[in-house]
Amino acid sequence: MAAVQWVYANGCSWVTLDATAQQDIESLWEFNASNWIQSRSFRSPVYVDISQMLLMCDGMSRGRRSTKSNQMAWLIATDGAWVRLDQESQLDIENLWNRNRSAYMNCTYLSGTAYFDILTMSLITNGASYTVARVI
Repeated sequence: MAAVQWVYANGCSWVTLDATAQQDIESLWEFNASNWIQSRSFRSPVYVDISQMLLMCDGMSRGRRSTKSNQMAWLIATDGAWVRLDQESQLDIENLWNRNRSAYMNCTYLSGTAYFDILTMSLITNGASYTVARVI
């Protein structure tokens, strides 16, 4: 399995966090906990809210994309890059996400049926597992 890389939205681009912050966030993720961390990526301590997948620094959210339309998107990690899923797959995953369910679904990007696992936030098909992320 590929190593996890934690990123945050900075305007319209994704920025990789420093290695120490990555390790701290991964530990919080494993224990489903939120807490303050130190990060060279920011000037002051950062609050990591795991339940909302947000970083808070100096009272500002760093985890959400800042757009006027507040469009949500589901992305899939493939070959070291994040790719936006097709519209039908996004709607299917969003529906499952809202109902806190895992289920099989059609995924055009993966050329067929895939299992969306809400607990691991992944799409599984033919023995391969792909991490998915919900971004706003």
